[in-house]
Amino acid sequence: MNTAKVYHNGRGEERTIHQMVRDEPYWAAERIQAGETAIEALKEYQKYNRIRNDLEAYYYELGEWALNRVSKKPNPENYGIEQ
Repeated sequence: MNTAKVYHNGRGEERTIHQMVRDEPYWAAERIQAGETAIEALKEYQKYNRIRNDLEAYYYELGEWALNRVSKKPNPENYGIEQ
C-alpha cells in the first residue's frame, strides 16, 4: 500500500491515509464502497470483453475456413459460443 499519498480532510488540512481512516470514518467507508463498486464493474466488463474477443476469434476462423478451406469448419463451442 502506498502511504506516501497526501489526502486533505474537510478543512483542507493534509493527512495520511491512516489519519483519514481514523478521523474521517464516513469518508473511508465511502471510498471502500466506491472501490468495491468499481471492482464489480470491472469484472462485468472483463466478462463481456472476453465474450467479444472469443466471438471475434470465431468469426476470424470462420472467415479463414470459408475463404481458404484449409482446415475444418471451426466449432463455435470451442470459442464459448453456445448454439
